Amino acid sequence: MRFSADADAYAAGDTQAVNVVNADTLETAALFRAGTVDAIVTDAPYGVQHGSRRGQQGRSRSPLELIQRALDGWLEVLRDGAPVGIAFNTLVLSRAALADALAAAGLEILSGPGYDDFVHRVDQGIVRDLVIARRPR
Repeated sequence: MRFSADADAYAAGDTQAVNVVNADTLETAALFRAGTVDAIVTDAPYGVQHGSRRGQQGRSRSPLELIQRALDGWLEVLRDGAPVGIAFNTLVLSRAALADALAAAGLEILSGPGYDDFVHRVDQGIVRDLVIARRPR
């Protein structure tokens, strides 16, 4: 999808593109060339209706293993300095555990006003928060 600030900018070719992909996040590196992605924004499985995987022990409610498995592909396609934003349910994954996993992969966790004050209750089973990290330059 291509868009601009207004019709004149669009007509002049001053556009930006957004690619929305509905695919398995573990396939990211197969979908995009290395170093070409400006940002990754994702909503991790909340562990209420949908888990992050099914196995012999049933559905996993925590998305942490899925995110850890996806990180190599994400890092491969991200441009230097590009952010990763992950919304998640704090009732199944702590902010600290997610931040630790992202930092262990080499991402810089962004914190402070505007980064640490997103948490809010959605319903009885979901308290949504957001972690934003960035690939180092």
